[in-house]
Amino acid sequence: MLSDLGRGAGTVNGFQGSKVVTRIDRLDALRGIAALLVVWQHTSESFVRIPGVADKGTWLADVAWSVDFGRIGVVCFFLISGFIIPHSFSAGAGAVKKFAVRRFFRLYPVYWFSIFLAVFTGAIFVGKQWTISEIGTNLTMFQSLLGMPHIQGLYWTLQVELVFYILCGFLFYIGKMHDGRFLTVLAVVFLSVFVGQKLLEKMFGYQSSLSPEHQYIPYLLAIMLCGTILREVLFGTHTTATKLFFLMAPATVFGLPALALMLHAAGVNLVDQPIRFGAAHLIALGVFCMAIGFHWRVPAMLAWSGVVSYSVYLFHPVAMTVVHWLRHQTWASFTGDWALWGYMAVAITLTMVIAIATYYLIERPAIEAGRRLSRNSVDKDLAAVA
Repeated sequence: MLSDLGRGAGTVNGFQGSKVVTRIDRLDALRGIAALLVVWQHTSESFVRIPGVADKGTWLADVAWSVDFGRIGVVCFFLISGFIIPHSFSAGAGAVKKFAVRRFFRLYPVYWFSIFLAVFTGAIFVGKQWTISEIGTNLTMFQSLLGMPHIQGLYWTLQVELVFYILCGFLFYIGKMHDGRFLTVLAVVFLSVFVGQKLLEKMFGYQSSLSPEHQYIPYLLAIMLCGTILREVLFGTHTTATKLFFLMAPATVFGLPALALMLHAAGVNLVDQPIRFGAAHLIALGVFCMAIGFHWRVPAMLAWSGVVSYSVYLFHPVAMTVVHWLRHQTWASFTGDWALWGYMAVAITLTMVIAIATYYLIERPAIEAGRRLSRNSVDKDLAAVA
């Protein structure tokens, strides 16, 4: 069931006999599913507010809202990052520099274009204006940590990704990136920080100066570390006792949403919207484990959707802006009779068109450039040392 995903490797800092995953089609499929869930959530909740649309049926929005499809998709993305990123560091000198160069070219060029397109379409179709300082700060991808708003709300997840990359670089530098026991304890520490904030609020009325977005970061880092740990539980050749110790992290991290559901049933709300919070995290964990842990035939189209999922994620708000503008045009008056699924279908189609174009014109060339530059950079470093 699991062996087709990898082949044996040696012992690395506590991850004894870790298997190197060679099949990526399931990861791509999971990315595609996660991106589509986010798009479904955002398009349904946006277009259902159009006057008259709800009268024609709201079930597409209702089902997405009930279990929070968007959160399910985001948690799946974070688990995938935890599964992949810590194992993407190469061995030898210059590993951190090589990782940084490749990640930079993987994330930033198409991200910068999404900022340009969001600002352009916002100004033309909505009349939204952004200051130079807001745009400039968003170019860093750390905007909310620097006190500036996100040009597109979904950018908050990319900021968390960057924090995780920095954490991984530091852990790799100190030799703990592949220490399973250390990562298990670290995940529980991050969880404790998140829970501690919530308990202080509920029990003592403590009002944190941090925004809810920033308070959520420790928990998301714990989730990403769970992705790393679950890789070892599923594919590592560890003893049963070691795997049970590793499982302490996902058991406690995802035990929190389970506890939130149970406490809600008892009349105590640990977090806002405990049903959606609890269900979304647990469903995401189940989807991740089933997608990664079981052998299944991945449809080519679904795997391909994962390849362009980053662009899908970045540009679907732009497509939504265009569709909202479209329905106000006299030459598009026929859209006034559409049901919710019609608006969603057009937005998703436009999203895919933009995503395909940006992937082949920007994203893929940038990835290839990052690979070339990282090889050249490491080679120069080695030559300087020799």
